Amino acid sequence: MFHVISPIMLRFIYALILLLFFAKAQSDVITYIWSMLLGHPAQHWPWLNGLWLSDHCPCPSGLWLPALFTAIASWLSRKLHPNGHPVAYVFTSFLVVSLVSFPFVSVWWWVAAVLIALCIALLLVLWRKRLLRQWGSQRSLWQNFMPPTVFLLVLGLYMGGMAAAPDTVHYELRTAAALHAQHPHRAYKVGKKSLSTSPRLFALRCYLMATTGKHGLADSFFQQPLPYGGSKNLLFPTDYRQTLIFPPSELYAQLGASPRSGESHLAYLQRCAKSAAAQRKSEAYTPGVDYYLCALLMDKRIDLFAREMTAFYPQRIRSHLLPRYYAEALVYYTRTRTRPCVIYHDAAIEANLRDYAEMAAKYPDWRVRYNMMRRSYGETYWFWHEYEK
Repeated sequence: MFHVISPIMLRFIYALILLLFFAKAQSDVITYIWSMLLGHPAQHWPWLNGLWLSDHCPCPSGLWLPALFTAIASWLSRKLHPNGHPVAYVFTSFLVVSLVSFPFVSVWWWVAAVLIALCIALLLVLWRKRLLRQWGSQRSLWQNFMPPTVFLLVLGLYMGGMAAAPDTVHYELRTAAALHAQHPHRAYKVGKKSLSTSPRLFALRCYLMATTGKHGLADSFFQQPLPYGGSKNLLFPTDYRQTLIFPPSELYAQLGASPRSGESHLAYLQRCAKSAAAQRKSEAYTPGVDYYLCALLMDKRIDLFAREMTAFYPQRIRSHLLPRYYAEALVYYTRTRTRPCVIYHDAAIEANLRDYAEMAAKYPDWRVRYNMMRRSYGETYWFWHEYEK
């Protein structure tokens, strides 16, 4: 079955599949594994993913990993009985998915991966014997090339399906890599069409918007999926994984201070905001101030938000030069309070808010109303304030 094409050609195609697997699908995971070995963030090169043994000794894993695993498969296929030829490639594929999955899996994944690999190997061996009996030595072109094609396709599906890192982990790693490489446009594209998120991914995206957005964090804050847990998710987790992909110290440097022992996240952000406001010029947008104000919006503390806005951006309120979500929140606050501490008007936002209220009145059933409002107004502050937990 597998001698109908050259063994060299079979190894070449398998190596090409591995190259695409490591360099495109799992390059971020490989970089993370290098970071685990090094103890600090590693460079992210999709095609030449570097394992820096020293400052001057890069090792291009994007090339040598496929070569290594192809060599393992070739060696095993020579050592095993001819009927065990498929077993060599299945076992090698199991090693491949084990490499890219071990940081993220439990013991049950290992059980499932082994059982599935054994089933694939057994079925391929039985299928090979059956085809040899049916076709004999005289075969058509289709009979020559169909079995190896199916064989390689099954291996590709096994590796792609068993790779354990979920989408959110890939988004986290790729966003962090783009931030390290100072490619914000690339970071904005990561997971752009997905509704999946996590506290870590949310914090990375907030850092991206706060440091690269023209009007700071508040201009696009609610355009991304927000995780449960409130404003504490604005800060990076302090676990070991975070230090390997994007250290929390990078955020602390932008905020202007590090958290104190026992200090709540909101007290910390308030301290950073006051310090940043004292040092800035002409009410410029700074991460220190914006993180605190967006934390208040995320926690739905709109009354405190309005009071703090008058302290941090009084001139911008008078000039109507606020980012989108500050303006939406102040318009909403003005319309829902009998004695607001600040009155803010914006004709376009007020018209949108009226349309929002009229649309909500059309759907008495809460679930239907939630789905319809989310479709039309899911990226507004009002939807977050009234519908999200």
